[in-house]
Amino acid sequence: MNIINKSTAVRMFCSLLAVLAVSGLVACGGKDGETADSTGTQTDTTDSATEVTETEYTPEYKDFGGRKVTILRPQERYYDVAEEQNGEVVNDAIFTRDSKLSEIFGVTFENVLMTDGWDTRAQYNGHIASVVQAGDPTYDYIYGVEVCTIDTLSTGYFFNLLEYDELKLENEWWLGEQAKTLGLAGKLYGVFGASTLDI
Repeated sequence: MNIINKSTAVRMFCSLLAVLAVSGLVACGGKDGETADSTGTQTDTTDSATEVTETEYTPEYKDFGGRKVTILRPQERYYDVAEEQNGEVVNDAIFTRDSKLSEIFGVTFENVLMTDGWDTRAQYNGHIASVVQAGDPTYDYIYGVEVCTIDTLSTGYFFNLLEYDELKLENEWWLGEQAKTLGLAGKLYGVFGASTLDI
């Protein structure tokens, strides 16, 4: 969800979201699997790590001049964030992804954490409602625990994402056929793809 100047916000949101999704697809690499030989023992099928091939994507809007992008995130999903490399594969892939996005777009990311568990969903959803109704530009977009925020979809707080071609929802980095499976009355208020580790 984006709550800053609508035309600028939507274009920036769509561009960032699309690149974030693509980057999630290409962030992780690894070794080919091991296979069993005829004696029943495991043998490594490669001598070195498989080369990662990145999906080419050139965003329409490249440089936001160091603009800070503020994201409201549930504390329970903070594993989607990596503040530095630590040698753990998923953490380092996320860090690499976010670093590439910062470089491509000329932005920095600031994550604001708030509890969004089942027992505290009313507070999280209430916070979303209050900033939208106030036109508060604090957040550029918001993640939510889906089972906790889904009951807010009919409130009018979110954009219908089917109206924004910039998202390119037909591309491979999105979960397939979301408009059909996740739509509500012919509208789509949230999307899933390679930018998140869970749905």
